[in-house]
Amino acid sequence: LPGAATDSSDTWTLGVGFEGFGLQVTAQMDRLTRLYARSGLTADIPESYDLYDGWIGPLSAHLVQEDFLCRIHCRPDRLPTFFLAQRAELLPNAVAWADFGSGCLWAAFNTLDDARWHLLIKMAARHQGHALLVKANEEFKQAHDVFGPPQTGWTIMHRVKAVLDPHNIFCPGRMPGRV
Repeated sequence: LPGAATDSSDTWTLGVGFEGFGLQVTAQMDRLTRLYARSGLTADIPESYDLYDGWIGPLSAHLVQEDFLCRIHCRPDRLPTFFLAQRAELLPNAVAWADFGSGCLWAAFNTLDDARWHLLIKMAARHQGHALLVKANEEFKQAHDVFGPPQTGWTIMHRVKAVLDPHNIFCPGRMPGRV
């Protein structure tokens, strides 16, 4: 759905997906159409779409083409505030995908330096969230834990993992602190 942008340089698309049984989805789509009509908006609602080959696929394809990919999670009610506050400072030249229903923002960059990565972590925490580095070059991953700087709670998690997985078989190197 084409939407109004906050300034002339932005282009917004609002995507709404429904999951469930046929009658439930049909009722949700009818309600959305009436809601849009009352608001003066129109909607192009397909009967069904494939998650990856449908309208989402081309939008998310841009994310994986960049060299760095971050996933930022906030409380869903905090994500719009985080996104709007950070888009000028942290997200310029980034490809961003926001799922306001789940509180997840995907941000892809062709370059990411230490300062921007640490600022993303700090700003996500300020909005009661966290940042995760999903994709980066080897040099950056060697210098930074993908979960960000060490946190005190990780020690307890490492102890529990050592007891439950003494041979380090489950997800070696995939937990915070590279455990």
